[in-house]
Amino acid sequence: MDSDDETDVDNRYEAPIMRRQYHAYVAYHRESQAWIDDQLIANIEDGQEQFRLCLKERGDIPAGHYILNAICHGIYHSRKTIIVLSENFMDDGWCNYQLQIAQMRLVKDNEDVIILVQIGEIPEDNKTFLLRQILLNKEVLMWTEDPIGQELFWNKLRMELRKPSRFNRRFENV
Repeated sequence: MDSDDETDVDNRYEAPIMRRQYHAYVAYHRESQAWIDDQLIANIEDGQEQFRLCLKERGDIPAGHYILNAICHGIYHSRKTIIVLSENFMDDGWCNYQLQIAQMRLVKDNEDVIILVQIGEIPEDNKTFLLRQILLNKEVLMWTEDPIGQELFWNKLRMELRKPSRFNRRFENV
């Protein structure tokens, strides 16, 4: 992979385990496609900083891969994973699989890559056990129709995309 494939981020805090092609892989339910096209792409890819997103539905993942491998490829070749939570996301097995793979990067690789974005209401009883566990330690960026709230939302999302993924765990005897 040549240097043109690496995202232009400050890597001082990240170990050079794998070169990343994208700033973020986006996991979402197909019924959120309009929000992805009209809002996320317009404000993140086409915005001032122009972050590169990996979207399997538009063909960013090489064709011919088995779907499980394609999802892993997209997640592991991205610095972060944006999980677009919606009521339909919770009911979709492929969406939950993507959440599990992103969570594995925390457990296996010591990389905290998950960025949670919620569009619409999700009944508490619809949330999976894994999502509930992640929510104990993660902030959710809530989408709003308020223009001032949207500006804050995009600023927070850009800030999350710029954060390093790797962190050092310290185990101390108590």
